[in-house]
Amino acid sequence: MALYEVTAEPRDPRFYQDPYSVYAQIHANGGVAHWKAYDLTCFAGFNDVDAILKDKRFGRAIEGVKPYAENPDLADFAACEVHSLLCLEGTAHKALRSRINREFIHKYIISLRPNIESLANAAIDKIKRAGGGDLITEYAMPIPAAVIADLIGISRDDVPRLLDWSHAMVKVYTDTQSIDETRAANAAARSFAALIQDEINVRRKRPRQDLLTRLLQNQIDQSPLTDQEIISTAILLLNAGHEATVHATGNAIWAIANSGYDAIEITAPATIENTVEELLRYDPPLHLFKRYCLDDIKWGNLLLQRGQEIGLLLGAAAHDPAENPNPSKFDPYRSKPKHLAFGAGAHFCIGAPLARLEMQISLPMIYRHLPSFKLSQKTSYADSFHFRGLKQLVCQL
Repeated sequence: MALYEVTAEPRDPRFYQDPYSVYAQIHANGGVAHWKAYDLTCFAGFNDVDAILKDKRFGRAIEGVKPYAENPDLADFAACEVHSLLCLEGTAHKALRSRINREFIHKYIISLRPNIESLANAAIDKIKRAGGGDLITEYAMPIPAAVIADLIGISRDDVPRLLDWSHAMVKVYTDTQSIDETRAANAAARSFAALIQDEINVRRKRPRQDLLTRLLQNQIDQSPLTDQEIISTAILLLNAGHEATVHATGNAIWAIANSGYDAIEITAPATIENTVEELLRYDPPLHLFKRYCLDDIKWGNLLLQRGQEIGLLLGAAAHDPAENPNPSKFDPYRSKPKHLAFGAGAHFCIGAPLARLEMQISLPMIYRHLPSFKLSQKTSYADSFHFRGLKQLVCQL
């Protein structure tokens, strides 16, 4: 069947400043499209995206094919990815995830509340002293970065360079990076892996109360995690747990500022959980996941071939009018907003409870402690369609 053709270029500002108008066209033309720039069949309908994410006939990797191994400029990056949860399937994915899952149990995540509140208070105090600042770099960014660093067991003094490495590495996931960005990502992966290896070596001699130590000590059927598996896990947790939460928080503040709703009212204890879910639906931080067909598959009227790569438009799925009526409106009182900001199925985001908790804490605090802050209207989204987030969010008190 002939599919609707998307001609938008991912790095065209007209697109990445407002991808939702393109999504609306896809929905109006059947919910499935061929995206010329990626040469991918892309699914935008909520039910399709949700079902494919949960369907074991689709996967992040094809057996026997190592991710990014074909690119010599990404050798160090590929070494980190080969043991990443993002790139594993089947029993290998289940075995590694089961070991990591226990570190993200609900009771443990809830215990992080005082630490998150302390970090938010410190960031707010700094903004107060300065009479304003960039809420991305001064508020949205330092909180999740420090939480993840504490969790892993890395000094907060290392956080600035960890963030630099993270920003460089995630460029590769866009598939639109330049050769310079590719090489920068590879160098970042090499440096990041070396730092984690040094930390692992220290833990072997002097165990601590942190995730690195617990992963080193974690044995199932007498099969310990390898150093490379621990390195890949630590890098994934920082890159995914930091990047997405920063963008989600920045996008949330911007959405609330332009919504017409009373910020304190919609971030009150009785409403904050639903408000966060609607914010994750309205302007999510992750917009495109890819999957391989692990078999020949008939999907509706489409015939998908084994080895074929497809695109899943998470941002479009959240704006499917069949599931979320009037999707272009931010409505914190929307009943059960449907979104896939954390994915679904076997690869559902392992850090979702932590990301939700951070937003449920940090958003109310900024409105209660900085009730009169004003945002500059001179802001724009960064050139990074996959990871949708603002360049800056300057406020004055």
